Amino acid sequence: MDRLSVVARPPVVIPAFTLARLPHIEFGPGRSDGLPEAIARHGRSVLLVTGARAFRATPRWPWLLGAIAERGIEARTAAVPGEPSPALIDGAVAAHRDAGVDVVVGIGGGSVLDAAKAIAGLLRSGTSVRDHLEGIGPGLPYPGPAVPFIAVPTTAGTGSEATKNAVISEVGPDGFKRSFRDERLVAVEAIVDPDLLVGTPAAVVAANGMDALTQLLESYVSQRHGPVTDALALRGFEGARDGLLPWHRAVTGGAPTAASAEPRTAIALAVRKARATRTLLEESGIDVEIVTGAGTGLPGSTAAMQQIILPELGHLVREARR
Repeated sequence: MDRLSVVARPPVVIPAFTLARLPHIEFGPGRSDGLPEAIARHGRSVLLVTGARAFRATPRWPWLLGAIAERGIEARTAAVPGEPSPALIDGAVAAHRDAGVDVVVGIGGGSVLDAAKAIAGLLRSGTSVRDHLEGIGPGLPYPGPAVPFIAVPTTAGTGSEATKNAVISEVGPDGFKRSFRDERLVAVEAIVDPDLLVGTPAAVVAANGMDALTQLLESYVSQRHGPVTDALALRGFEGARDGLLPWHRAVTGGAPTAASAEPRTAIALAVRKARATRTLLEESGIDVEIVTGAGTGLPGSTAAMQQIILPELGHLVREARR
């Protein structure tokens, strides 16, 4: 027999899938040092959207303002004290619409990134965020265009830097939480620097990790899963396994910052994979039985993941719900 003869095998059928748009991603420790140059690539006027306190209290805030000024870029700022409301978004847009903003930068957690994303989308549209919220208001099509948006997450959970939707909330008797969603809202660049997670409280580590793990589960068991999302989800589970528990133990045990560097990087990468899987799926769903393991008929790899990872994370679930 010819040594190069090929054994006949049944053809591999790859199911149809859709790849949604993702931002250009810069990932790794120290990558946020390149933010001033990233801003300069998009223009000479920037709107910096941050939380009200946390990031502005770090040495990185005055460093960033100085680096921007050195490059001759005009910087304007906006603060997001909590979950973004329609009033906050429309107020920020009104305050900066005529300023000639070339690029919007969001630096913070999911609420900050969602707010910055919505503001970037509305600076040039002349519309209110209420016009485009799903299930609320007139439901007008988003006309665009969006101002370029750069996302710099400082938490590891929501993955808003990789999505096309901004979650907007209204508090009160008629309160709601709805999405402003459009492909043009996706960040042009996402700078994911695990070093920005230094100082994250243990409860936030727990909440972020469970957020990422849930999104990985949703995508992996979705009826719309495919080879790309499966590969990302499985690698994401590895990151959650290798990063979340060691990072949480380092934080609660008061270990030196350097001791949590590798776990921080692992969980930050797991979050990126979690959001990538969700973004690549047009829709995703999860049944509560999947978490309990009752009568799901899941594939062996998922069952093993449940048995190995979820029990270990039980105490994190309790802490995240405090």
